[in-house]
Amino acid sequence: MTLVQNKSSILKKAFVSSLVSKVVSFSFQIFSVPILITFLGTAGFGLYSTLITIFGWVFLISGGINPGVTRVVARKGITPNALKTIDIAKRISLLFIFLILVCVLIAKLTSSSNNIYLFDAQHVLLLFCLSAPIIYLSLTDSIRQGMNEQHYNNLWATAATFISVVFIAFLPFWELEQHQAIACVILIMYSPLVLTKLANTWQLSHRDSKLSLFTLMPKSRSNQRLFKALIAVATANLIIQLSVTINKSAVMVFLANTDLNEAAKLEIAFRYFLIAGTFFATIQQPLWPLIIQAIKNREISWMQKVKKKIFAFYVAYSIALMIILQFFGVQIFNIWSNNNLAFSLFELQLIGAYFITIAINQASIVLLMGYSAFAFIGKALIVESLVLVMLLISPLFESTFADVLTALLLARFFTSSIILWLGVNKREAKYVG
Repeated sequence: MTLVQNKSSILKKAFVSSLVSKVVSFSFQIFSVPILITFLGTAGFGLYSTLITIFGWVFLISGGINPGVTRVVARKGITPNALKTIDIAKRISLLFIFLILVCVLIAKLTSSSNNIYLFDAQHVLLLFCLSAPIIYLSLTDSIRQGMNEQHYNNLWATAATFISVVFIAFLPFWELEQHQAIACVILIMYSPLVLTKLANTWQLSHRDSKLSLFTLMPKSRSNQRLFKALIAVATANLIIQLSVTINKSAVMVFLANTDLNEAAKLEIAFRYFLIAGTFFATIQQPLWPLIIQAIKNREISWMQKVKKKIFAFYVAYSIALMIILQFFGVQIFNIWSNNNLAFSLFELQLIGAYFITIAINQASIVLLMGYSAFAFIGKALIVESLVLVMLLISPLFESTFADVLTALLLARFFTSSIILWLGVNKREAKYVG
């Protein structure tokens, strides 16, 4: 099998399995949102969504470290250096999980009530206990991605989503107080992920015991060099994830402090972006390791074709969705929220316009990841986050859903969308030349 045929085979496996995963995920989001809003109440849904958003800071650990592991495995396979890199990643993950636990406990002990900020302390601790193993076991996903086995990750993710769907189907028959209801939803959403990631990790380690996440290698001096290299890549990825987390958590907290109903509308918008963006993830996850390999092998014509197709497909797709929102968006969002939240046509136009900027950014990012330009991506997105925060604290924008979306749109379009696109062109010119 030729190199091009092998790439095509890998992409087909990843695409088909990812398509199945995304269809299930799409069905889950459509099916779960009206049930969750009714089960938790609009304010309860807004509170739960804000908690999950803020807890996104915890997942910065895996978002920073894992792409570094994928990069090492994708470049040279499972070599002794790759195994050492994986071992270092395990230690870093465990250290940061411990530090986060300390921070959560300090926040609880220093609180004068049973709450940590707006949230019940028990909910925060429960969410941490479920998030910690998910973060650590996500290393398996990064290893498989580097080995061109993304289809395994997709299938296990599908299983987790399916389990959550089954339990959510029973929520309309339960009547719980808001405190118990939020705890119940957290368990339903996160427990299946813990189980399926454990299963994925066991499957990989059963096939090759050297890849087990349940053991650590003896320390050696050579690990220091690999540690520095991994930290460099992890820091760049951390900045990327940090900007995304700042963007979402800043706007959610901005609204939650004044109106939980507006925060609930924003969560619906973010879920729409997640659903609509599954197309990007389907392509992106298996593609960027292949771009790394193509750059290494100087496959210039293949790279140029990929760039043209990525931008054309992503932008055309996002424009098509905006047209759908223009004509059918009000009815779709009213049905989706079970008529608990009302969206105006102007708000839906803002949602559609913002998703176009998401498409442009994602097309640039997948290519820049292939060029290993993680630090550049991070810097561009941090600029966007800083501009967003400045807009939110300015007197120009009020604590309304429409104003927040406008701030998000302006901050992204005039910063990261332009910077990332220019970065792709600059690196392509250097690579071709």
